[in-house]
Amino acid sequence: MLFLKAQTLEGKTEYFNAEKILSIKPDGSVIKILMGAGLFWNVKRGTLEWTHHEMIIMEANKNAI
Repeated sequence: MLFLKAQTLEGKTEYFNAEKILSIKPDGSVIKILMGAGLFWNVKRGTLEWTHHEMIIMEANKNAI
């Protein structure tokens, strides 16, 4: 599975399922990601990165140690 990795304005890392993203819109100093049903996230510019589910699991395990 393909995910979009981004950092929120609060500094948290979020992973968005690429198949569920409805739109990605530059909105001033941030990027707005719309996921549907009125759910959206504002993320920092320059933090968008494509990743696969294997990498998410590896990163989660690395941070747990």
